[in-house]
This record gives sequence, C-alpha cells and structure tokens, in this order.
Amino acid sequence: MFTETINILNNHYPERLHKCFLIDTPWLFSLIWKAITPFIPEATKQKVKFVKGSETVKREVFSEYFEMKEFDKRFGGEIEYEYSHELYWSQKLKRKSPAKLL
Repeated sequence: MFTETINILNNHYPERLHKCFLIDTPWLFSLIWKAITPFIPEATKQKVKFVKGSETVKREVFSEYFEMKEFDKRFGGEIEYEYSHELYWSQKLKRKSPAKLL
C-alpha cells in the first residue's frame, strides 16, 4: 500500500514539493524513514530534511532557506508569534462571506 501511494504521488503530482522539514521528530519516525527510503526516488529523498537540536542548530539549517527575521523564534527566527484561532477566524470572516469559506 505504501509503495502504491508513493507511485501515485510521483506519477500524478511530480515535483510539487521543494523541501520538507521534519522538526524534532521522535526516534521511531527516523527508524520508519530509514526503512522506507529504499522505496522512495532519490530526488524525493533529497527534499526531506530532518531538523533536530538546539535553537542554534535549527537557525543554521533554516537560514539556508528562509529569512530568519521573518521566521518564528521556536525555530531560531526572530518573530514572536502566537496563533489565536479566534483572531484568525474573525479576520477571515470579515473578508469573506460564509459561502466562500467552504
């Protein structure tokens, strides 16, 4: 089933992803990744990046891809961001009618 899913993604949605960052994943995830990588095309494997460690390590990795002044502090950036569901949706509802939200 997994290999069929990979085949579908590769054949029908090629090259849609530039880079996938997996941040502070549990060790079990790394173990599963090692087990399935033989079935994943090399180009796809190169797009997956595991990021673990201190804020300094994360900052070093992410600074290759992002402007750190626009990146969340949790990942070594400079922005202090806290998600508020109520604030997000209240602003979204002001801009669009309910029919357009679906």
